[in-house]
Amino acid sequence: MTRNVLTIGIVDTHIRIRDIKQALAFNDDPEIKIVFFATRPRRENLRMFKNLNNTTYYHMRNYRVLRDACKSEGIDLIHYHRHKPMLSKYHPRGIPRVLEVHDTGYANTRKREEKIEMKALNMADGIICVSPAMLEYIDNRHPRIKVKNKAIVVYSYPSHKMLPKPNAEMPENFYRCIYQGGIVNSFNKDSKYNHRYYYPYFEALCKNGINIDVYPSHRNVFDFEKYVCISGLEMKQSVSALELYNIIRDYDFGFIGYNRRCNAPVMDMAMPNKLFEYIACGIPVMTMNYSSLAKFVTDTGTGIVVDDDMSLPARFDSKMVQAKMRCLEIGRNYVMEKQTDKIKKFYRRIIS
Repeated sequence: MTRNVLTIGIVDTHIRIRDIKQALAFNDDPEIKIVFFATRPRRENLRMFKNLNNTTYYHMRNYRVLRDACKSEGIDLIHYHRHKPMLSKYHPRGIPRVLEVHDTGYANTRKREEKIEMKALNMADGIICVSPAMLEYIDNRHPRIKVKNKAIVVYSYPSHKMLPKPNAEMPENFYRCIYQGGIVNSFNKDSKYNHRYYYPYFEALCKNGINIDVYPSHRNVFDFEKYVCISGLEMKQSVSALELYNIIRDYDFGFIGYNRRCNAPVMDMAMPNKLFEYIACGIPVMTMNYSSLAKFVTDTGTGIVVDDDMSLPARFDSKMVQAKMRCLEIGRNYVMEKQTDKIKKFYRRIIS
């Protein structure tokens, strides 16, 4: 017998953008109720959760909170965003678990972390990957688990309820760039091999006449002083998701890239939140030549791909005009609501 309403527990460390957009996408859905658990909630994002109709929030001070809430809320399935919580001894027996894989294939991944990942993938009743390349990677990496038999791809689209109306005004020159997301300091030698070390790329872009505003995903910007020394770059304060989307829409284009020194598999399979956020907000993308990112941007016509030296291609402005028009045309196709039916069918298949 198929239940009319599914109660889904979602477990994460923080309340992140990915959690908010999923909750918003299901907020008016009569078939889904969300019960959310976080160990270290961010205040600005927690306020958004409290305004949702069919979402309940629990501060998970310890894993017993999860076990007790499963009984009181009648949770049918738990959707984990991290490996370690899924492996807790407090996971309630008899309740299926889904693991969403966002990050894998880093250069500095230790053997112990690989074992944890493999154990979690093996124990999961279902797996969600954020790109086809990531699904292919973990399937090849752990052939005994047969990941493809229990996995689907769900892209990191924003919810349309988060998005402002795009700015349809066409810039005369495309020189105002936004980057939002993780960034590491440029003093520590080890950081120069981190995939989020952007100093040489930002410096090269600014020398080519681009002005960059950086919105870091963390508030502690005290160790980013060297970036501020780049002429043409301004380090902004972190803002909430809704504020950020209103800011994005007024820029000429958004930047996505990774540090080539890192040379990790994750860079060729990642399709981060910001890719779809830029496009859905109506601005084109500038990205580096990494497989998944470059293929998507080229196939959809929503931006340009640049070399590692950040040199701008010929007819840069005219190419960006075409990409901007394409983003305005198809940007709202990349919203989480387009995937909710697929996710619900996946949940029901696992529960049954």
